[in-house]
Amino acid sequence: SGDFQSSLSLSGVFSYRVCNPMVFYKMVTGNVAMQYERSRLNEMLISELKTALATAVSKTGLFRPSDLGLHTDDLITELKAVLGPMWKEKRGLELVRVAFDSGDFSAADAISNIQMTEVFAEPGTRMQQDHGNPEDGKPQTGQNPEEKIDQEWTCSCGAVSKGNFCPECGAKRSTEWTCSCGAKNAGKFCTNCGKAAKAVFSTAFLVLLVGMLLMMSSPAEAKTRSFKYEYGVFLGANTEDIPRMKDYRIIVVDAMYFSKKQVKQLKKQGHVVYSYLNIGSIETFRSYFEEFEPYTLDPYAHWYDEYWMDVSQKKWQDRIIREAAKLKKKGVDGLFVDNTDVYYYYHKDAIYKGLTVMLKAFKKQGHYVFLNSGDNYVKEYLRRHKKLDIIDGVNEETVFSRIHWEEGTFGTNGAEEREFFQDYCALVKKKGGDVYLLEYTADKDLKKKIKKYCKKKGYQYYITDDLDLGAAE
Repeated sequence: SGDFQSSLSLSGVFSYRVCNPMVFYKMVTGNVAMQYERSRLNEMLISELKTALATAVSKTGLFRPSDLGLHTDDLITELKAVLGPMWKEKRGLELVRVAFDSGDFSAADAISNIQMTEVFAEPGTRMQQDHGNPEDGKPQTGQNPEEKIDQEWTCSCGAVSKGNFCPECGAKRSTEWTCSCGAKNAGKFCTNCGKAAKAVFSTAFLVLLVGMLLMMSSPAEAKTRSFKYEYGVFLGANTEDIPRMKDYRIIVVDAMYFSKKQVKQLKKQGHVVYSYLNIGSIETFRSYFEEFEPYTLDPYAHWYDEYWMDVSQKKWQDRIIREAAKLKKKGVDGLFVDNTDVYYYYHKDAIYKGLTVMLKAFKKQGHYVFLNSGDNYVKEYLRRHKKLDIIDGVNEETVFSRIHWEEGTFGTNGAEEREFFQDYCALVKKKGGDVYLLEYTADKDLKKKIKKYCKKKGYQYYITDDLDLGAAE
């Protein structure tokens, strides 16, 4: 078996309408007293459309990219069948139409043809790549869609041949094919029922077509795959641990220590890659620690090599914003922002404003941003602005579990603490944010309780017994 690649420049749009305003209001906008940005809705719908597109293409039938425009209505019908019930019930929306321009293959196709020749060189998968003049005796791939090139045929003179021309009289092999409706045809479509002929390249091009269509609305990776787990946090992982993160769709790593090539590798494997970024404290192992040591505050409890930072310092803000820009250039999908809790310990307006400057810059850079906890900052931001447009979500640690720092063991949170964090997560969800839980436990019963709760609330979760958050074994 093998694989081939080709690139295609393709643009397109899709339209939708609100078919049930009450469901849309209840399920999408959340019945909140804040401005709901359409861009947030579009991002969600694009993701759902892309997922449904592969299914719709497979149901439409196999066809060449050059025939793409002929199947637009079929794609719309299948997309409505796939998305219709869910969008109507959960979104109050209806998909109206999909439109896209015909794509242009790049000059890289010459290389792709060579790749395809190698891929299909084995018996049973071989495909002819010669597109020569039929008069010179060379076979044309796709000329007879219903028959394989090496299939035997009998000429009118009685001679049996496997080629496109009779070896005895030189007569050309017939391109006629019989449709499932019984009609005989010579073209690509049946003259009786309109059904498309089976294309020689159809299976290979189906894979390419799905990749092309996934490029319509966003720069997301074309390669899709299923994962065992949805979310994993691996802050202690290094580049050697990449294979051990293969089962997790969304992964959080400290991408400062990953190369652009390695980030690209992870995304090519289908992962959504978020990078850790510490904006409220500084670790002694960071290369810029000595430069910013004069701006440190108190030591960070339980972490001997870390200090809280005076985030009101412009020099610090500029440095962190530059680090975020570097991570964006590496190709990460967003930022897992840590230690905005500095505002809890140093409850000053200058600290709040310093955090806000950095978070706004991250959003301007195009990052998906979610905070590790940060409840005091988030509640203050909501008090001042009435909306949560500065972040996309939160990751809350130890909602159900508890860390016994002195003993180095894990336990269970009391009802009061658990309810406090649950209320905070519910607030973020109500304001349109995503919620992730990070729990530390090896207790099987507690794990079941966490999973059940997250499934009910629509939260993502990661449960581990490794406080250093290394890659999963």
